[in-house]
Amino acid sequence: MPAVRPPLPPGACAGGIRGYPLNRVTREVAMLARHVHWTHQELMELDHAERRRWLRAVVAQLNEEAA
Repeated sequence: MPAVRPPLPPGACAGGIRGYPLNRVTREVAMLARHVHWTHQELMELDHAERRRWLRAVVAQLNEEAA
């Protein structure tokens, strides 16, 4: 049986990736919204790994275009 996680500190929210900075998520979502034109809801429904894959793809394309 897996260990029980300790309770969250006051003011913390359950779910998501624990410790992933909110400002980083905001920047990632803003960049994807600008380049793929998806809605906020569509972007927020992506799990962390999928959002990061799309972000890497967008950055790679931008780098290719700049070269």
